[in-house]
Amino acid sequence: MVAALVTAAVTWPPHAPPFAALVPPRAGATVRYPSTPMPAGVMVILVVHCLRDLPVAQPQAGAPPAALAVTVGLHLWRRDALRASSPARPSG
Repeated sequence: MVAALVTAAVTWPPHAPPFAALVPPRAGATVRYPSTPMPAGVMVILVVHCLRDLPVAQPQAGAPPAALAVTVGLHLWRRDALRASSPARPSG
């Protein structure tokens, strides 16, 4: 128990100031604007990274694009249902 308290006392103070400094900019338009397209952009980068070295000459090469198509299809199909069940976000 003492070791956990000592670890927290040594670790927490150097990590707290950056988070405290980020609180005011989060409310600004500079941070709000990129937060809208960024999740889709990150997903595109991940998909390209995962599929870039796909050996298209091999028979098993169809599995990753098929999985991608199923995932995208499910997201498009269930998009409205997921939005309806998620808590409302404040508009701004």
